[in-house]
Amino acid sequence: GVRHKFAHDLIRVSVAPLSMLDKTSARHLAFLAFTGIAVLAFRGPLHALAELSIRDFRYSHIAVVPLVSVCLVCFGRKRVFDACQRSIRVGVPVVLLGVVTYCITAARFGRRVEDLWVSVLAFLLVWTGGFIAVYGTRSFRAAIFAFGLLVFVVPIPVHLLDGVNSVLQRGSANVNYVLLKLAG
Repeated sequence: GVRHKFAHDLIRVSVAPLSMLDKTSARHLAFLAFTGIAVLAFRGPLHALAELSIRDFRYSHIAVVPLVSVCLVCFGRKRVFDACQRSIRVGVPVVLLGVVTYCITAARFGRRVEDLWVSVLAFLLVWTGGFIAVYGTRSFRAAIFAFGLLVFVVPIPVHLLDGVNSVLQRGSANVNYVLLKLAG
């Protein structure tokens, strides 16, 4: 029946040679494989980032930002993926910049929040470079807002975050004081 036909089609598609895939599916498969390799290579910092987003309320947004970014790309997929044209000459240097950044800083920095931002930024460079290499610069430009949002995944070091919070609290207290004085 219908289930048998579905299972037969699924098996036929799953064992189809890669040469039978259309260009877009082949690109998606290549980028998925690249993403898997990048996640494995950066599993330590990504695990530390996930723990940080669960453990510290100041970084709870980190878990949501990639989902929003992926949704934006999916909603604009026609615009993003219609302009596909590999751009290895641009993508590979960005990947290499991310790898070199990570290699130089991995030995120097630890897994503290103050140091994690460098590793996460290196991962984003690698992943963005992979996207550019596979889909091209036009596709990247079409998805630039979604990629720009990923900057909010980079954890701000605690001492900077606390400094900004302190300045904002003092400013808020001063404004409130002035408003209360004016109100009588």
